[in-house]
Amino acid sequence: MHLPNLFGKRSSRQAARPNRARRLAVEGLEARQMLDVDPGTLTGVIPLDIVDFTRQENLDLAAADVWYSAEAGRDGFFSLEATDVGSSSDATLILHGSDGVMLADSTGTANPQRLDWEADQGNTFLIQVKGSSSDVDLTLANLVEHVGDTVTVGDSTGDDEFVFSIASTQRQITINNLIYRFFNSDGTNVVFIAGDGHDTARLFDSQGNDTFEAGPDMATLSGDGYS
Repeated sequence: MHLPNLFGKRSSRQAARPNRARRLAVEGLEARQMLDVDPGTLTGVIPLDIVDFTRQENLDLAAADVWYSAEAGRDGFFSLEATDVGSSSDATLILHGSDGVMLADSTGTANPQRLDWEADQGNTFLIQVKGSSSDVDLTLANLVEHVGDTVTVGDSTGDDEFVFSIASTQRQITINNLIYRFFNSDGTNVVFIAGDGHDTARLFDSQGNDTFEAGPDMATLSGDGYS
């Protein structure tokens, strides 16, 4: 399984923004110019409006690429995962800004393909799904924010399942079967904020001594170096 590389995302999102802007100026306008698109020439773009968590199933890429437009509803990772239900395993994800400039793409031959982009609330994107498979499921999520040593996981308007587990060097967070991994120092504090729908949370402790406290409206699991 291909998992996003979220290691080393330290400090604040604001501090990382200038570097990100410079990188886009190089990659988006020069090295990847051939993958830019003119939004005015696109037809058949499917609007998804503001995304928190949604799945688009049974995409047929054999005839043509599938395009979506979407908006980030919060600061944090704008995540895409394409699972080839068939056997070709060749789906590719390409994320463009609203101006058509390419921002990122998935790489390799793993199935599923994964792409994570650190977005600001209100950012709008064009999402391109390409390949030859006739049966691809696409997951889009904008629920996870990472600032400093704190990871905050929001909820969607539907039913959500949150899972937290801890290993020797990693914190693994799963929201609706979408997996994120962080180094220990990057995920010292992990917060899941439930809301609409019937939400559930499963917490798995470490091998050391841990404390679990629960009340009517919240629960906390904590141990050596994490909460």
